[in-house]
Amino acid sequence: VIAPVVTPPPTTKKDQPKKLKIYNSGKTIYIENPGKKGKIKLVHAITGKTLKTSDFNASGTTIISADVPTGTYVVNGVTDTDNESIIIIIR
Repeated sequence: VIAPVVTPPPTTKKDQPKKLKIYNSGKTIYIENPGKKGKIKLVHAITGKTLKTSDFNASGTTIISADVPTGTYVVNGVTDTDNESIIIIIR
């Protein structure tokens, strides 16, 4: 006896949990946060030195100015339920 193959129903975008999004444009960092407020940390990718920390708001977009020299950086955003890290290049 062969068991039937059961395919789960397709998930839609609204069924998936919303996630923290971090991106930049030039020296401006944007945090799109659908959940609770949290903290962001800007770290220099080569030295590992934390250059800036800041709080960001819940349920909205927060804009943070990164007045730092040209280089590669790691941006880490943390809330109670989410943790997102990206690498950005500032020119």
